[in-house]
Order: sequence, then structure tokens, then C-alpha cells
Amino acid sequence: TVTVDSKKGRDLVDYDAALVTAGKSARVIIILARSDVTRQFMIFAHKKNMTQGDYVFFYVEPHTKSNLPEFPNLDWRIGDLDDEVARVALTLLIVITFDNGPSIDQLPSKTAAFIKNRTASQYNFTVPPEQKVSAIAVSAFETTLMFALIANETVNRPETDHKPNLNDGASFAKAFLNRTFVLPTENLYVTSGGERYPDILASQLNSTSGYFEPVSLYNAQWKRFQGRSGGTIAGRKALLRLTSLIAASPGKT
Repeated sequence: TVTVDSKKGRDLVDYDAALVTAGKSARVIIILARSDVTRQFMIFAHKKNMTQGDYVFFYVEPHTKSNLPEFPNLDWRIGDLDDEVARVALTLLIVITFDNGPSIDQLPSKTAAFIKNRTASQYNFTVPPEQKVSAIAVSAFETTLMFALIANETVNRPETDHKPNLNDGASFAKAFLNRTFVLPTENLYVTSGGERYPDILASQLNSTSGYFEPVSLYNAQWKRFQGRSGGTIAGRKALLRLTSLIAASPGKT
């Protein structure tokens, strides 16, 4: 582990020293830092010829589509003299983040209209047509859908001797476990212990389009990778390279 102090700004970090230290002990380098610091790391790594395939770089992004100025999303374009170098360097970086599935922006129009109409008729609150449905409202709506699904299953079990008992809280709660719920904005997997394990998405910068595109998805329920049509061949090769490096050098990541 290499720790650097980036609180005072990206330009005060000794990137060369950090890369030399990391490069001596690992072939897979995982960066946990702000996006501006990560961009600089990759620029310095590129200048040190560490982006030729001998090393695999990962950046863990704890959020997507952030609007917070303190945590901007990773981008090669910031308008400085290193933009073009960053564009090349970041193509060798794999960005790891939660796969949030379809976002609220992709909420089906019929579902959005239903929520807005329900809000107006039941709570006397009108949502303007151009306004998006809030995340809280969507969360409440999808929670109700999950509850309704389990209630219907409980009442309509096919056993001939089955007597529905919605008062059996323990059995009702167990019905939520170890299954995937298909919801309007995402597929939600709940483990046997009641935890939510989101899928993990690996993305890579497409040098042609200039945007990060999906390369692979780790399915939390089935515990395996699934290919994505997006991304680039270089990104898929990087993931394969990671697998081979881990196999060849256990304990060196």
C-alpha cells in the first residue's frame, strides 16, 4: 500500500515516487483517490512507460454522475495542456463502480406518469410535467412493488392444503431473501442474509468516443463476470491481463 497526502492539491503529490514504490511490489495497481489525483497518476504512469501492458491500473469510483464539486467524475478533459496525454493514458485504466442499472432518468414514462398521478390524487401534490420523479418517491414505489409481489405469492401458493397467513412475519420476511427483484429502475438482488449485493461494473475509456464505456459486469448473485458489448478490445484485454497476473503472482496485487 502506498499512501500519499493529496489534501493540499494534486500538484503537491509526488507521483513519481508513489509509482516507483508501487511498481516494485505489484503488477496490479488499484487507485483510491479523487478523480483529479487519479488523472495525474495515469499521466505520470504513461510518461514512465508503465501503460504498455506490464501493469494493470484500476480506479475505484464510489459514485456515478456526481454533481458534487469536491468529487467530480473522472474525465480526461479539464482544459489543461495534458488533456491529450490524459486521453491516451486513461485508456489503460479500468474504472470500477457499482452498476446502478437503469437510472431514474430511464424510468419508464408510464411508471413516472402513474407515480405523478397518484401523488396528485392521493396527496394533493402536483408534480410539474417536466420535473423528474424524486429518488425517494421511486424508492418508496419500488419497495411497495416488492411487498406486493411477496404478498401475492404468499396468498396464491399452489399447495392444496396451503392456508395463506400474512401474519406470519418470519415466513413473509424469508420470502424476500436469496432472490432478484426485477424493478423499473434496476434488478435488485437480496442475499440469503438480507444484504443487498449490487453488481459491479468495469468501464474503460474509449479513445474514439472519448467516454468511459462498459467492458464487463460482475453479477453479484451468480458470482461471475458477464461481457458487455461496449468498451474496447483493449479494455477486455486488460481484464484478461489482470486474471493472468493474479494467477502468476498471487499475493502481489
